[in-house]
Amino acid sequence: MWVWIAATAFFFILRAGGAIESVPLCFFLSAIAGALSFSIGQLGTIGPAHPLLRLRQVVLIAVIVAIPSVFDPSTNDIDNLPRLVVLVVAAVLLLGLWAGDATWSGWRPRRLVNGFQWVLLALVVWFAVTTLASVEPRVSFIGRQGSYEGFLLIASLAVLATALAESFTSESIPALLRVVVASTVPLLVYGGIQVYGYDVHKGSNPDFVAWSQPFHNAFATLGNPNHLGGYLVTVLPLGVVTAVLTKHRWVRVAMWGWIALALIIILQTAARGAWLGGLAGGAVLVAGLLPRLRASARTVAIAAGGVLVVIVALIAGGSRFLGAKATALLQFGSGSSVSQRYGYWSAALHLGVHHPILGTGPDTYAVTYARYQDASLAKTLGSNFFVNGAHNIFLSFLANEGIPGLLLILALLVFAIAWGVRAWRSFRSGTSDPEATEDSTTPPGEWRRYTAAALVAALVAYFIQASFDVEQVGTLFILFVMLGLLGIVNRGLWPVARLLRTPLAFGAVADDTEESVAEQDANYPLVVMGGGRYGRSSTQAQLELRRLGRTTAVGIVALAGLGLTIWRADALWRADYQAHLGTQTSIIAATNINPWEPSYFDTLGQAATNSYDSSPHASDALALARVAAGFYSHDVALDGASSLAQRAYGGSLTTEAEAEHNNKPLLRQALVALRLARQENPFDPKIPPLIDAAQKALAKG
Repeated sequence: MWVWIAATAFFFILRAGGAIESVPLCFFLSAIAGALSFSIGQLGTIGPAHPLLRLRQVVLIAVIVAIPSVFDPSTNDIDNLPRLVVLVVAAVLLLGLWAGDATWSGWRPRRLVNGFQWVLLALVVWFAVTTLASVEPRVSFIGRQGSYEGFLLIASLAVLATALAESFTSESIPALLRVVVASTVPLLVYGGIQVYGYDVHKGSNPDFVAWSQPFHNAFATLGNPNHLGGYLVTVLPLGVVTAVLTKHRWVRVAMWGWIALALIIILQTAARGAWLGGLAGGAVLVAGLLPRLRASARTVAIAAGGVLVVIVALIAGGSRFLGAKATALLQFGSGSSVSQRYGYWSAALHLGVHHPILGTGPDTYAVTYARYQDASLAKTLGSNFFVNGAHNIFLSFLANEGIPGLLLILALLVFAIAWGVRAWRSFRSGTSDPEATEDSTTPPGEWRRYTAAALVAALVAYFIQASFDVEQVGTLFILFVMLGLLGIVNRGLWPVARLLRTPLAFGAVADDTEESVAEQDANYPLVVMGGGRYGRSSTQAQLELRRLGRTTAVGIVALAGLGLTIWRADALWRADYQAHLGTQTSIIAATNINPWEPSYFDTLGQAATNSYDSSPHASDALALARVAAGFYSHDVALDGASSLAQRAYGGSLTTEAEAEHNNKPLLRQALVALRLARQENPFDPKIPPLIDAAQKALAKG
């Protein structure tokens, strides 16, 4: 509490001194500081831990708090790149801690066995295979600029989910639920700021970021109302369970207030998929919590009455709150979001049929969509309308990772829900006084049972909303957090041997839940210091010396890997910042920092082309044409599957050839590029005239 108060005072002192220009920004930063302080404080309720294990817990809690809130308005990509950087650095740090713990303390890799290991490992391996076979391997490894949904993201998220299940015990579930709920408070604060500007006091614009996207619904730090709605409906069941099970009266009041604010923000996003997911997840949650709801009928009635009051107030507000948004939801005509999604899904199905085994590679749908787009939709939206994803998680995996990828994401869904239901049925609710005043009166088994119900509801809500939205770093992150929490809930249900044999351990649970299982080890750390005549024997001293040498070597390798990761992440971040500045010098600097990003060379090529078009008869016109073609050649080398890149390259070669008196080799090269562009995007009306111009110039020559 005192850390949060001090941080808040510091932010407002900076505002008074002019270092921070916005008062709403002070509130947002205060919310982040409060969430982090509260979450780190929850470690005190978890109990003691080995130092290396505690460090893993701190890293995981910091990531859970950071990912929803982190963004950088000073870059082109304000949402996904910062989150990817945090996730990758955290994953490498966790891997290094595991390696160091194994060599120094005797930590065993079998502690990573949690039931999900086979599906998660299969996902990572298959993403590696499809990345190698991708139409754009470099893009598939890192992810396309702006989305970053490549191999690195899936691998990092798999490490995160595994680390969550390994680093915490079932007794820490209440604290972890509070951490996840607290991590969304900055989102709600920012969403409330935007709702005030969009609906309560229209035109006041209290937002402290000049967003380039013309959204008029709340989206907070997630960059899109659909992403914010999907994130909140996924976390909402955890907040409800915390509110129902907590025994402190004021904590219950605070939690129901959090739920009411979250519902208001979800409604203000006007996200159809999130609303559907929230309804389905709510139905599952009510079914799972039914025994508890009966025991707490008075509290439930008060909460339901509060929700009803909120809904009536929003409806009474008319168009100020929900009127215009509800009207927009009923638009189903040509060019509407519904018709667009139908076109995206149709293209993804056709793409999956043409690439059934390996797909086209992670995060490549944006460039492969043009070849499979619907003609009528292309006519309505324009053939060059940017589509960043299939807007359906299952069809996205089908298009990018083939049928095996589709089966893996379906297996992840079915396996997770089945495990959640199995855990819910395995734990019997304890008897407790719903009006008690201490959290300790809630039996651990009851927390585990109802947390399992909340996680199943969260998964149902997530996958339903993800059937209408694109995957993003932030939304995929919360999915894998739910998987990690589900791994914790299932601790002690199955012995090691069963989990090692099969990921589908749906049979009878262990008779003794205290039996030695993959995630529990009473002897951790396993290494016990020995003694000799003078405290240590020579043999023991040699063993410890070798252990120290192994640990030092692992530490050096781990630190080197972490340093390289931070160095490359910093390069990506700095290059994106340079590109955001938009000047010729800054974009050239961006290509030097990150020479593997095609969009930088495309921007430079466009600048050179515009300079040539403004004065085609100037003395340096030929040089400009050659410079433009050179930049576009780099663009095509990195992004050859893009019809826009091929079209720009072919057009620049034609211009250069004409400036060189119809240079035939350049014209032939231009025709190759333009025909590839037409093959990738047959509905682009700009390509046929360029092909005709190149053919006429070749005939004249």
